[in-house]
Amino acid sequence: EKGVLNQLLATTGNLLVKNLTGIHIDRYFAAYPHLGAGTWNRNIGYLNVFFKWCRARKYVTRDFDPLEGISLRKVTPREFIFLPVDRFPELLDAAKTPRDRAVLAIGLYSFQRASELNRLTWDDIDDTHQDPTQWRIAVYRQKTEDRDFLPLCQELRDELAKWRLEYGRIVGEIPRGHWYEVPA
Repeated sequence: EKGVLNQLLATTGNLLVKNLTGIHIDRYFAAYPHLGAGTWNRNIGYLNVFFKWCRARKYVTRDFDPLEGISLRKVTPREFIFLPVDRFPELLDAAKTPRDRAVLAIGLYSFQRASELNRLTWDDIDDTHQDPTQWRIAVYRQKTEDRDFLPLCQELRDELAKWRLEYGRIVGEIPRGHWYEVPA
């Protein structure tokens, strides 16, 4: 939400909210022609909430609505490709480098976002318990600013063990705990 408001500010300049008009909103959306329908609609929603907040705080009049006349766009449903679990090895084998294979394995087996995956360190992997149901991956969720613990399956543990050995071979020493699992 803050990002959208910062974009609006960058487009309109630093002016009082009560001085915003439909022209400013048109300029804002014209400055971002690449927005997909879903992002367009989300941004309108964020701006609507902001302007509602401004009306409630009496920063603007009760009838203030610079979004008047701006309509939502139709979102075309996306067709998702679902990869059956039994085809995971086939996808992993198609990776061009061992690092890419590790990235794919982490994504496939733990469903992490890229922003979460690229923060993982070797210390985040806890696979020392005798009981495999206790194996975990500690993940920092930037979106919610929470730390979460995901189960670590045997397949991912095996992939990470292979990757750690390869990573160590590449850099000349076994990766340390604070090192990123999949460096850029």
